[in-house]
Amino acid sequence: MSGRTVSTILLMDNKILLVLNPKEEETMPDGKKFIKPEGWGMPRGRREESDKDDIATAERETQEETGYSVEIDSRYSVEESAGDHSHVAFIGYPVAGNLKINEELKDARWFSASVLWADDPNFFIHSRQRRMAQKLLSKKKAPFRGAFLVKRTTDIRISDIPLILGDIGNQQISDFGNHAP
Repeated sequence: MSGRTVSTILLMDNKILLVLNPKEEETMPDGKKFIKPEGWGMPRGRREESDKDDIATAERETQEETGYSVEIDSRYSVEESAGDHSHVAFIGYPVAGNLKINEELKDARWFSASVLWADDPNFFIHSRQRRMAQKLLSKKKAPFRGAFLVKRTTDIRISDIPLILGDIGNQQISDFGNHAP
């Protein structure tokens, strides 16, 4: 494989975070150029030599693109390959930070997961991104509330209590410690 892309579908309060990528020309690791249309998808990026593994890539890319520090749940992943390029996606949860997109993106918003199955010609989601996100959420199956393990004298699981954050698109996420979905 000459290239690897890593994506993260962020889950919180029964919503998913999608980012809007602009239309742009891209170059694959093999030098081939192509036009990537504007569209919604998961935060993603290429693995760098300094990344220890795919999870480190997912954490770095998600924070760079969204401003959120995340915890990746490696139990849920999907992988696809096309030619000499592979793409892996994970489920992740924001644990700290504010939603703040970087200069590579046009927008980022929290959506109901139903957008992944909707057939709306005015809402374009890149097909691989849609398919991989659908597979991840199908693997998870259960509702995906903002479930965190809070470190105290003992770990207290609060997975059945949704976090009350109001408009999560503009909210500060406090560092809740280790996450356990």
